[in-house]
Amino acid sequence: MDAGNDNQPQNPDALWKYWFDLKTAARAKQWDVLRHQLAYAPDKPLAAHPFVTETFHAAANAGQDDILETLFERGFSLDAETLGETIKRVAIHYTADAAGIVRAIRAHKPEASVDDAVCTAAAKGRLDALQALDAAGADVRAGDSGFFVALYSAQPAVMHFLHEKGAQLYHPAMIAAQYGRRGELPAEKSAIAIDVYHELLAADNEAAGVLYAASGSAPKNVDELRENVAGEGAQMFTRLQLAVRAGRWDDVLRAAKADTKQNLQADDFLMPDGGGQRAFDVLAAQGKLSSLFDAALWYRAPQEVEKIYAATADFRAAAVCDFPALVAGMHRAQIDDLTPAADSFRLTRRRKP
Repeated sequence: MDAGNDNQPQNPDALWKYWFDLKTAARAKQWDVLRHQLAYAPDKPLAAHPFVTETFHAAANAGQDDILETLFERGFSLDAETLGETIKRVAIHYTADAAGIVRAIRAHKPEASVDDAVCTAAAKGRLDALQALDAAGADVRAGDSGFFVALYSAQPAVMHFLHEKGAQLYHPAMIAAQYGRRGELPAEKSAIAIDVYHELLAADNEAAGVLYAASGSAPKNVDELRENVAGEGAQMFTRLQLAVRAGRWDDVLRAAKADTKQNLQADDFLMPDGGGQRAFDVLAAQGKLSSLFDAALWYRAPQEVEKIYAATADFRAAAVCDFPALVAGMHRAQIDDLTPAADSFRLTRRRKP
């Protein structure tokens, strides 16, 4: 091939033939020939002509990352969307060589997104593809999208991997998988997906369990539930927040119901803790949200539970509480609270006149 001997690199016909020769070598998978052609005519531009684009895609599919580097260095470019599609294709279909290809693309075109590749791999349970993307230095979380797709596709191995990479477990869309969005999970796998999600939540809160245990015996009243406990760094938690994270919700219920002087407030559940989460979010993620709407907890402060009920919209979870029934239950509890105990009445025998 004499493309490299052309002394007029800007001549359209000569360029066309040069690009055609590149494409021909790429189609034949003659990678050494292609490298020679590129090295022999280093001054010839490589525009996004269909022939050069085909060369690029063939080299990407074959794992020839050094050729991609040369193409980019010589001026070749594609739009970010096309490069994102290329990343997805090599990650899913040419996984063994994907890391080098993705690294080469993103080194020259950092705007090329990996999100579509991550979501496709997560949906298919392709842990190997995600590991290849991770090896290339890509953000395999894709924001929160990767874990979201893995959860809703019921892919346990991918969920574990993305959790290790720092996936956000408390995103409203993740929590909603147990409530208003549960029907979006595969019916035959929904229980597995939710079980894995709960396992990850428990693992995420092991440190909170240690802190809670070290904070003393179980709280006996609302004041003790509100005591502050220092966490890592400048993090601060109430004992209620730690109890919820540690899965000790029963301790909260016992202390709150035993206290006849103080009531829980909405802020006890809606105020972020030292880790940035609300106790309400953690309870919802654990699948325990319905137990929060207990008439015995709120009948002395019904306006507070209204605020908490409004927050169920965050997770499409309003159905966990029959609010009219809760209101009726609180009214009954208020009446019971005002009614003297039966043993305070004394019946006396009527005397005959």
